[in-house]
Formats: sequence, structure tokens, C-alpha cells
Amino acid sequence: MNKHEWVDKINEILTHSEHFITSVPAVNSLALVFACDIFRRRKHTVHMDIEASETGTAILKISISKKSNAFEFTIRRNDKAVDYIEQIHPEIQTISIRGCGTVIHVVFQIIEWAIHNGWLIDKSFIGTLTQIHQKNTQRNTTFRAILHRG
Repeated sequence: MNKHEWVDKINEILTHSEHFITSVPAVNSLALVFACDIFRRRKHTVHMDIEASETGTAILKISISKKSNAFEFTIRRNDKAVDYIEQIHPEIQTISIRGCGTVIHVVFQIIEWAIHNGWLIDKSFIGTLTQIHQKNTQRNTTFRAILHRG
């Protein structure tokens, strides 16, 4: 199936069920991953796991919730923590927040507010965003956290 066929199938299942769940060989899952990203951007909770199988094939397992209760954002330069905190309404159950470079301090301000207001940190990641500009390479530290309402 292509991406649009997956989107149609997921929409159809979510009209009659609380979750869309499927398993496919990981090597054949590109269109499905792109379709899942559409639902992630629509604030649905999307879970993806890759597992081994007896046949030696990696299996991608997908679960998409019918509810749109996830909030994902990237902090940019000059953003203020309060502007994001005001967008975290009671129906939001999952927050994914990320920042790169000096804006990581704003990420931590939001996390500090969240953990003192009933949120739990599920995962956090540190990484590097590498940008190559002609002769120089710029490496920016990135930080991402996923929080769930406690």
C-alpha cells in the first residue's frame, strides 16, 4: 500500500475503533511510517516498536490512538516557556518537547513546570544535529523529552 491508502485505512479503522493496530515487516513499512507521521502531526498518540521474529525478519508494530491528546513541539530561539505551558490543556496526556543549542534551557523550564504539576518524564534523549556549511561543520547539541500526565 502507498501512504494515502494507509491513511485511508487508518481513518476507516479509527472511525469504528479506539485504536489502529498493525504489524508489518519493517523493510516494507516506509509508506506506513509516513502515514503514521500524519497522525502524529494531528496529535494522535503513535507507538512504534520493532521486534525480532522467528523467521529472522524485523517486524514493525504500530498502535495509533483515536484520541488526539498528544502535544509535540520544538523550542526555537526567542521562544518563552510560558507560551508553551499555556497550550498544555487538561485533555493533553503526552508531551514531546525538543530543543537545540542554547534553547535547551527553555526546554528545562517547561520540564520543571511539568514535573511540579503532575507530569512524569517517560524518556529523555541527547543527540547532535550536524550541519555542514561549505568548509566548516557545526554540531549542535539537541535534547528531547517525552512526558506523560501522572
